[in-house]
Formats: sequence, structure tokens, C-alpha cells
Amino acid sequence: MLFGKKKKDEEEYIKCCGLCEYASEDSDGEFMICSKKKCRVEKNKSCRRFSYDITKRIPKRRPAKFDFEG
Repeated sequence: MLFGKKKKDEEEYIKCCGLCEYASEDSDGEFMICSKKKCRVEKNKSCRRFSYDITKRIPKRRPAKFDFEG
């Protein structure tokens, strides 16, 4: 069963150009410029050249602590 399991990193993110190491944000903020394909693409799209860049990920905020006494 070693070959059928997914890596832990693959489960944590969704493939999109906003998280790709080859993409940089356009001046509009809605599109990304891909250095591999040499074109302008949407943030939520992805291609086969996708390579995850952990530094572009924005972590989820922790929920506020619940006060039981109040």
C-alpha cells in the first residue's frame, strides 16, 4: 500500500496558479504571469507545469477562543 497513498503535502493545497512557483502576480491582481508558458493566466487555473511554492500559501486564521464564563 505504499504506492497508493498520497503525500501529506498534496492533500493540503489546491492546484492553482496563485500558489505556483513559476507565476508572479500581474499589476491588476486578478491574473498571474507564468514564466514557463510566457503568458497571462487566471489565478484559479492551473497547468501541467504547476509546481507548489509553500511561501505563497496564506494560512487559515485560528478561530477565536470561546469564553465559557461570559
